[in-house]
Amino acid sequence: MLNPFLIYLALTPLALYFVLLGLMNMTGRPFLVTGFRDQIVLFLALSGLIAIGPVQLFFPVNASWSYGPVTWLFLLGIYVLACTLYLLLQRPSLNLYNLALTEFRPFFADSVVEWDPESRMAGDTVFMPTLGIQFYVESTPFTRTISLISAGPNQNWDGWKIFQKKLMEDLKKQAETFSPKYSVGIFFMLLGLFMLIALHILIWINSAAFLKAIPDFLRL
Repeated sequence: MLNPFLIYLALTPLALYFVLLGLMNMTGRPFLVTGFRDQIVLFLALSGLIAIGPVQLFFPVNASWSYGPVTWLFLLGIYVLACTLYLLLQRPSLNLYNLALTEFRPFFADSVVEWDPESRMAGDTVFMPTLGIQFYVESTPFTRTISLISAGPNQNWDGWKIFQKKLMEDLKKQAETFSPKYSVGIFFMLLGLFMLIALHILIWINSAAFLKAIPDFLRL
């Protein structure tokens, strides 16, 4: 029989992530977030799967005999440090939710010249020498998500901050020109809520097994 506590621990953060995606896609306007913050949220969503997978596989049993529950603080610290190292090695990027590529292209083509008169575009690649940034555009049609990912190692972080600010301001000014679709947001919202409801029903049905599995998982 599957362990109800492990199922709950693995899927609850993921379900909350789906609910958050649903909310971002139901704002009625494009939602801009940095790649740094987006990846932090993703790491949190995957934390439950990491806890029941690699952490359990490589759990330091000898350390748990000496330090007890404090061992989990060490493991949490290692996970945070690993995620932080990964984020620090990443190049800057921006993610736009609730926006189709067909809407983004004409808006961006008009705005980019105002932000940087010397900017150049070649296909999906954009070079803005005044700001000192260059990036390429990736689109995920199903989720109506657009990613602006830095191209090359030579990037001006201050230029990215200025670019992010200008992009956010222009998106707000021209919000009425976009045609928001709530279907993607509704899908992720219903998926997340369904998972949360199913998980809590599972706990209610197997409450005794759920409570018994907690100390076993923590090696208490």
